[in-house]
Amino acid sequence: MRGEPGALYAAQAGVASIDHADQLGDETMRLMREKQIYAVPTFTIQEYFAAHASSPAGARRESTSSSTTTHRNFAVSWNTVCPMAVGSDVGPFPHGTQAREFELMVQYE
Repeated sequence: MRGEPGALYAAQAGVASIDHADQLGDETMRLMREKQIYAVPTFTIQEYFAAHASSPAGARRESTSSSTTTHRNFAVSWNTVCPMAVGSDVGPFPHGTQAREFELMVQYE
């Protein structure tokens, strides 16, 4: 898993948040709930990379492989009452468009 084991080690250490909150294991999410560690999903950056992929195959890969797991992980995190924060990883797309992250969080809930 891309987020593990690093996310688990971070949760065990008691970090304040796990940014991207992507591909987290059950034990990591349990610790996040127990220790009230914020999950910070970043859907907007995945959407951006899928829309700006260098090939149709790359776009499919970006939109399915990482997004499907991230959406499932988000729903599980949401339902385990893990605290949430909003982050967009705004680097490559225009600043001021971060509100898109709220829209995607509602869509994937």
